Parts: sequence; C-alpha cells; structure tokens
Amino acid sequence: MASLLLVDGNHWNLPTISQGIVFLASIISATVYIFAKALLSRRPVDKNGNVIPDGPIGLPILGSFPFLTHYPELTLDYWAKKFGPLYSVWLGNQLFVIVSDPQVVKDLMVTNGAIFSSRKEMFLKSQTIFAGRGITATPYNDRWRKHRRIAAGSLSSRAVDEYNHVLDYEATVLVQELYKYGKAGAAPVNPQPHAGRCSLNNMLTIVFGIRTDTLEHPLVGRALMLSREFMNTTGPVSNLIDFVPFLQRLPNYMTTRGKKLHAGLIETYGGLLNDIEAKLNRDEAVPDCLAKTMILTKEEEQLDHVDMAILASAFMIGGVETTASIMQWFSALIPAYPDIQAKAHAELDRVVGRDRLPTVEDEKDLPYIHAIIKEVERCHNPFWLGTPHVNTEDVTYRGHFIPKDTVIVMNTYTMHHNPQRYPDPHTFDPERYVNDHTTAAESANLADPYQRDHWMFGVGRRICPGIIVADREVYLAISRMLWAFNMEEIPSEPIDLKEYDEGLIVALGAYLFFRTLGGLPLPPGPRGYFFLGVKHLLRTSERWKLYHAWAQELESSIISFRVYNRQIIVLNDVTAVHDLLEKRANLYSDRPQSWMYHEVCDRKKSIFNISSLDPRHKQYRRLLKTSLNVRATQGLWPLIQAELDTLLDGFSDSPRKYEKHIRRNAAAVIMKITYGYTVTSDDPFIEVAEEASKISGLATAPGRWLVDYYPIIRFIPSFFPGTGWKRQGEAWRQRLDALSGVPHAWVKEQMATGDFTESFTSRHLRPNGTGTVGTEEEDIIKWCAGGLYAGAGDTTVSALLSFLMLMAVHPTVQLKVQDELASVVGNDHIPHPSDLNKLTYLNAVMKEVLRFAPVANLVKPALPHKVTEEDEYKGYRIPKGATVIANVWAIMHDPQMYPNPFQFNPERFTSLELKDISTALTRAQPDPMAYAFGFGRRTCPGSHLAETSMLLTMAGILAKFNVSLPGGQPVPEFEFTSGITSHIKLFDIDITPRV
Repeated sequence: MASLLLVDGNHWNLPTISQGIVFLASIISATVYIFAKALLSRRPVDKNGNVIPDGPIGLPILGSFPFLTHYPELTLDYWAKKFGPLYSVWLGNQLFVIVSDPQVVKDLMVTNGAIFSSRKEMFLKSQTIFAGRGITATPYNDRWRKHRRIAAGSLSSRAVDEYNHVLDYEATVLVQELYKYGKAGAAPVNPQPHAGRCSLNNMLTIVFGIRTDTLEHPLVGRALMLSREFMNTTGPVSNLIDFVPFLQRLPNYMTTRGKKLHAGLIETYGGLLNDIEAKLNRDEAVPDCLAKTMILTKEEEQLDHVDMAILASAFMIGGVETTASIMQWFSALIPAYPDIQAKAHAELDRVVGRDRLPTVEDEKDLPYIHAIIKEVERCHNPFWLGTPHVNTEDVTYRGHFIPKDTVIVMNTYTMHHNPQRYPDPHTFDPERYVNDHTTAAESANLADPYQRDHWMFGVGRRICPGIIVADREVYLAISRMLWAFNMEEIPSEPIDLKEYDEGLIVALGAYLFFRTLGGLPLPPGPRGYFFLGVKHLLRTSERWKLYHAWAQELESSIISFRVYNRQIIVLNDVTAVHDLLEKRANLYSDRPQSWMYHEVCDRKKSIFNISSLDPRHKQYRRLLKTSLNVRATQGLWPLIQAELDTLLDGFSDSPRKYEKHIRRNAAAVIMKITYGYTVTSDDPFIEVAEEASKISGLATAPGRWLVDYYPIIRFIPSFFPGTGWKRQGEAWRQRLDALSGVPHAWVKEQMATGDFTESFTSRHLRPNGTGTVGTEEEDIIKWCAGGLYAGAGDTTVSALLSFLMLMAVHPTVQLKVQDELASVVGNDHIPHPSDLNKLTYLNAVMKEVLRFAPVANLVKPALPHKVTEEDEYKGYRIPKGATVIANVWAIMHDPQMYPNPFQFNPERFTSLELKDISTALTRAQPDPMAYAFGFGRRTCPGSHLAETSMLLTMAGILAKFNVSLPGGQPVPEFEFTSGITSHIKLFDIDITPRV
C-alpha cells in the first residue's frame, strides 16, 4: 500500500497501481487523443467557418473503407437516406462528397463545370493502367481537351450517321447468331457473348476499321477479357491502395494486376495500331477510323504510341462495357415480364410489320421500345458510381465547404430509385417513359434536371462522348431482338434478378430461350411504301444492275424487297444460288403465280410457268430431256449444218439484214426439230411464233399487272370501269390459244397424209412409229413443243447478236478465232460439229460472250423461282411463297470470280473445261456455262443443243466473214436490252467476206 502524508502529519493509505495497468491506460488515452485529433483534422472549414458536409464516422487511416459492402452503391444509398443528398465520406486520406440529388448535380457539375470537371488520378486506374493518358481518367487539362477533341471527331452526331450502316449490320448479325446458336429455338442460348461481340465489332469498326467474323475469333475473347478485367479492378471506391499512399510502395496483388492489364492493352490495341500504321506506310487502303486519324495527325497532335494505344483502349472499354451490359440486362429482364414483351411485339408488328427489321427511322414511331430501353438503363446502370469528378478550387455550397481536390461521386443508384421521380422505383415499368421521346443526349441537356431520363452517361463536361452511338447501338440491338424473338425463361431455371454484380450478370444473361423461325429477319433491302412496296424504284431497263447496286449498298449478297404484297428475294452471288436453287431444289423449284398469264390468259400449263408440284412438270422434263440430250443433239447435226449454210448465204446477199438472218436461222432450226417444218423467207409460222412470244412477254412483265398481286380482282366483271387489263388478257387468251394450236394442227395434217418430216411432235404423237396417244398425252406433247420454240428461239438469237457486236469491237479476238479455225480445219472451211471440242479458243469466246452479256441476266425476269416452304439461310428468313430471283448478271460480273469483269477477255477460259455449278464454285474463274442456263430442277433441258448451235454458227460466221465497225466510227458504249432475254443493243457493224 502507498500512503499520502497530510499537513497535519496523518497518513492516508492508497491502493498500489501496477505498472501494466498504467501502460494500458496510457495507450488507451493516446489512442483516444489521436482518434479525436484525426476526427477534428477531418472536419476542414472555410474562412467563414463552413464545414464539410456531414457523413459517416470512419476509422483512422482507413476511413469508411471497411464499411463499404460488395455493393458500394447500396451502402451509399443507405447513407444518403441518413445524411441527405450531399454528404461526405473519408476513404483513406481522400475526402469524398457523395451527391444524390439531380439539382445538386447540376449546380456543381454543370453550372460550375469549370471547377468540377477534373479527375482524381487514382493510383491503379489513372497512373498504373492508363499511365496518365486515358480520356476518362485524366485531369481537366490540355491533354484531356486534346483527347476529347479527337474523340469527338469519331463520335459526333454526323460521324455516327456515317457509321449507321455498321451499327445496323452488327445488330442484324446479333439476331442471326442468337438464332443460330439457339438452334432455331430448340435450345436455350446465352446472349452475353453475342452482345459482347456485337458491341465489340461496332467499336472495332469505329476505332480500327475492322471487325471479327465469328464468336470464336481470338480477338473477341481477348478484348472482352480486357474490358471485364478493367471493370473488376477500377471501381471508384473499390481499391484501398488508391487512398493509402504507403501501400502503393509495397508489393501487392492489385498493383500487379494493374501492370498486367496495362501491358495487355498496349499489346492488343497498340498492336492493332501498329498493323494499321504498317498498311499506311505501304500505301495500302485503310478504312476511315479513329486509329487512322490519330496516326496521320500524331505529329501535329503530339501523340506518342502509348497516347494512341491508351486512347483507343478507353474507347474500346467504355464502348463495349456500356452497351453490352445494357443488352445483357435487357435479356435478363424481359423474359420475366411477358406482358411487357407482348406489348412490345404488338407495337413492332403494327409499325414495322414482319417483312423487315426495325430501322433507325422507325425509332420515333416506337415509343414503347424506346421506353423499355430507358427503363433498363434506369434499373441497371452498368456504372452506378460512374467516374468521379474532382473540384480544382475550394467551393462553399449551401453552407457546406467542399475543399479543393475533393472527389465528387454522383450517386446514380439513389437518383434512379427516388420514389418522388420514379414511383415504385424497384419495379421494372417502361410505362413511366412512354411520353418521353428524347434521346439520352437530348435528355441530358434538359433545363430541369429532375426531368432527365437517367444519369447513366454522366454529366457536364465529362459526359460520355459516345452517348449518341451508344443510344443508337442499344436501340438497334434491343428493337431487333424483340422483333425477332419470343424470350422465355427456362422453366426449371428461373432468372433471379436479385443477384446482380459484374460476375453474376453473365449468369443472368444465360437463361433465355429464343424461339420461332418467323422471328428471323428478312434479308436487308430498300424500304417501300405501304401499298406499292418498292415498285416506284424499279426501273424498266437493266434491273439486274439495280439489284446489284442495292446488294453492294446493303453489304449483303442476298436482298429482299416487296412489290405490292409479294416478297421478292434476289440472290446476287453464286454461293447463295448454289446453296438454295441447287442444294435445296426441292424447296426452290416452283414458279410464282402470274395470275394475268396463268389464269386470265390461261397459260398455266406452259412448261416454263407450270408449278413444280404439278405432275405434268416431271412429264415435261422427262420428255424434253430424252429429246435434247447429247445423243439426240448429235442426231440433229446435219440439220444445224444445213441451216447454217442458209444463214451464211443470207449474210453474203444482204449483210445489213444480219439480225433478220439470225432470227430466221434460229427459228428454222427449232421449227424443223419441233414440227418438221421448213421455214421460208418471211414465213407466216415465224410471225405466229414471234407474236406469241411478244404477248407472253407483255403478260408476264413483273410489276405490270395488279391482278398478279391481288388476284381477287380477277373476279371483277370485264365491263366494269378500270378493267381494261382483263379485257386485254381475254383477247390475248384467244390469240394465244389460236397461235399455239397452228403448228400442232399442221403436223397432224401432214401426218394424216403420210407425207411428213420426222420431228419431236410426230415422233411422240406416234410412239414406236405406229401407236397413238390419248388426249392428255397429246396435250402434254403440244405444250412441250410450244416451249421448245419459246425457249430456244430468242435465247440463241440474243447470244449471237451479242457475239457480233463484241467481235466488231474486238478484232484481235476475232483474228485469234480465225487463226484457230485455219489450224484445225483449214482456211475457208466450216468445222464439222465433231471438231468443235478441238476449238479451244472458240469455246472460250462463247463462254466469255455468255459471261459478259448474259442472255438471261435474271434467269429470265418472267421466270423466277418460288420457295414452297418457310426456310432459313445465313440467319435470314425466306418466307414461304417468296419469289426468288438469281441475279446472273451480278454473278457473271463478280470481281472475286472474274477479275476485271467488265473487260471482254476470252483468255480467262482458254484452259477451262465445262464444269457444273458445284465444281465451278471452287475455281478461280469458274465456267459460266454452269449458270448461263438456269439452276436446279429448272435448268434448261436444251443447253446441249444451244451450245452446239451457237458454237457452229460462230465458227461459220468467222470462217467466212470479217465483222468490224464502220470506218471512223468510235467504239460504242455497251447498253443492253431488257425483256425475257437480253443482248447488247445493236449498233452499226460491217460484215464483209474474207478474202
């Protein structure tokens, strides 16, 4: 015991305190003192005594960092309810002010934007990963202004309009890929990687002028991994190392991750920059893009390689993460709200219909789709805390002191869930936006901040520069997904929308079920009017060039459009033609119904127009093939030779009438083969046949007759006003019946007398030389015979007329053919048909004539195909009943198949043997004979006869004559006729005997 001596000498006894207790008390006292002093030091005041806003009490050194949960926006929302719309938080040594009210946001970051537009150079994000260069992370200085100006050049409204076709195309590919990977609705599909690739391709095109072609492309996984790693390491309040400086000097896991991510960005995006710069140095073509702009202006803008690589990286990360996340959240939300989905479908069907995809122009007429997108962005902002601002001066606001270099966080979670602005804020309800027609950019500039749609894209001078492109990209993707699919949860695996973080968002996006072929888009095509479709765009001449131009403009080899109510699909490359008309011939061999020709004119039994489903079709094909195969054609050689002699005599007697002689020759050959009839000069049978052909061409003209598209009007009596078309059709019907019966009746008359020449008709009317046929069989024979003339006459005429025009313009080619003829059969001799396979160069000339000037540029415009069942091709829907046209002209002039396609060059075929379409696809310069005579089950059965006749006629003409332009006449520009067949429009030529 210790004692205390008093003044009076007495002692008081006191308890003895151990040294340990004294030491502990000292520690506690010191801690309390330090803590109190720290608290006092963290309440800075301005010169007027205003203190920083209230906020939670943190710990020494760490501040409030330990109290932030895995979802910091929820913690900040809790504190906002406790401390109000403006409160402060210390994280380590950094003061944060959290802003949770739109008016406060506007007052600070817009009205005082010159002060509140800088950035805190966070150790991990700004200094380590972006090396002080990223446009989103740099302070408000000259470097940022330079980068912002460069970015604006690629992301302005005008620039986005130029990229619109890219956004349109990638949104279409997204739908196609979801359909493909979902196996046409048979399996659930995870939209997350597809949405990521869609956003990635859009940004790759804008930044580097490239795109990935498949989900498996290595750049897809690499780029998406870099973006995800950036998001996982750079949250504004997620890294203690950003706020405790001494930790930055110690080895730690986050610094290692940051350095690795920086290296990955430089390697990936810096590598793409190097590739583009190398191309520019080699004077190779490089599409306009941000990278090209930076490289070409790097000296002027004082940009080094790291500047450019990090600026490109910031574009890629920001552009990909924002839009891809919204698409993923949409995919997670919409299956849980079937009523909302049904309402969206109804709006799309009403405004867009099922014949085309939604476009940018449709957005103004789709307020509910617009509202869905805004509501997704309100409910699930990918960046709840965004990228914080920093003030560059001391500011006192509403009695609160905000010291210089305070980090200002816009608490969008609290603003997006404010019940005064958004009643029942935790409910997904697009109705709250149905009357909001503003874009995100327009809404951000509203005078009343409480009317702004959402705050996802930031605010003030640091608002996302890609807001316009993101808005458009998200609209195209979501509107087309809604247009294309019904989205359903997997019954056994419902989507839990309460689980949400950067990892679980992938799982949220995984549980979607896409279904229905009808949801696939039609191939792209021009937009038309409600009633007419695109009829007003279809010019009457060279329509094949128009289709090709549309295909190039839309960057799609397969296009679609509507004429009145008929859907038309045009195939502009040989692969699509082969895949559909050949491989799927069972679906694509029918003919569309031409009501004017088939019904009003009663020509539905014509061999060219009869349905492939009609039993007669197979009978026609079998009959014609046996009569026109290779062996049968050899039996016709003497006839072809005899008529060639007559043609050459006509050339000698009256060369200026070469067209008449060629038409007479073609008619004489086919009339002899078909009816055993010998044609004379100015023959009445030729006039009959040509009149029938002319009527058929008029009656089958595409787009001319309204009854072809609205067949119900055929029942209107012909005496009604406006039914002149019906009276015309009935007159043509009577005339065609008479014309088609004339030659057939003549053969029967000759056979009755016993004095007749064997022909196709006589041979089949009297099988085995003595038999007879029934009425049905005779009718089949009559229709086949009529088709022989219609199919063979004008086809060979068109090819031979083009041949003469081309020989007049290319004397060198002509001379080579004549030299070859002399070497094979001798001078002034006409080859025998058996010699034709020895005339290699002549064969090449014929092929090049058919390629350069196709006889049927659209496989005969009046004779397209029709698909009999709903089909899918390359992610596009081919609706049942659609008219399918093969653009032969586009195929024959495809520079990938035929280099310099507008140059007449027979040498491209000098070593080419005849191949069918499947083998022709693998050749550098494939044989045009594979697709000059049609496709699939509608291939011309008389191709062997036509080839022999054309080759022999070409050889005979050049063996006996020279073809040239008149002296002094300039080489004309080639133009082409339009009709059932086509040839080069005729110009003056001289045909003179060879000396």
